[in-house]
Amino acid sequence: MPIVFGIFVGGRATRFGGVAKGLLPAPATGEPIVERLAALVRAARADAEVMLVGAAGAYEAVRIDVIPDSPGGVGPIGGLAALVEHAAARGAPAAVALAGDMPSVTLKLLERLLLHAPEADAVAPRLDDKWHPLFARYRPEPALAAVERCLASGRLGLYRVLADLGDGAVQLPVTPEEALALRDWDEPGDIRR
Repeated sequence: MPIVFGIFVGGRATRFGGVAKGLLPAPATGEPIVERLAALVRAARADAEVMLVGAAGAYEAVRIDVIPDSPGGVGPIGGLAALVEHAAARGAPAAVALAGDMPSVTLKLLERLLLHAPEADAVAPRLDDKWHPLFARYRPEPALAAVERCLASGRLGLYRVLADLGDGAVQLPVTPEEALALRDWDEPGDIRR
C-alpha cells in the first residue's frame, strides 16, 4: 500500500505579500518548491500518493491533487487532520507531512524519515528542542486520534499533536547540515540567506 505524502500549502504567506511560497523557485533547481518536493517524494517512493494540503487555489497550474483542510479555519492542524484521515481511509501505513516552503530538503534526509523507527506512531526531527511537525511521518490511526483530541481541547499547534502521542513520537536525529536543509521560507529575508 502506498504512503500518502501531503505537501502543506495552505498558509496565507502574509509576510510574502500573499505570494504562494511553494511556487517560488528552489535555489538548487529553479523549479517551484512544491514540484521539487513532489519529485523527491517520487524518487524516494515510486508508489507514493502525493497531495497538496490546504487552500491551494494559487497552485492550480501544478498537477497535484489537493486535499482541503478538514476542519478549515484552524490552521495547519486542519490540514494534518485531512491528511491522516485520507491516509487511514486508504489503508496507507503512513502519512508524511511536508511544509511546502522547504526548498533544500534532500532525498537522503527524506529517505531517513521514511525508514527511521518504523513502528513509531510519529517520527520527526526536534530542532532547538521543538518538534518539526511538517517534516514528519505519522501512523494514520494514532495520529488521527491525537489530532481529534487536540482539536476537541482547542490545542491547535501541530507540535501538540506530537506531544499528545507521548512516547509514540520518536525523534529523527539530524546533523547540523540536515537541520539547515529543513529551514523553510517564512519571510523574504530567508531567501537571501
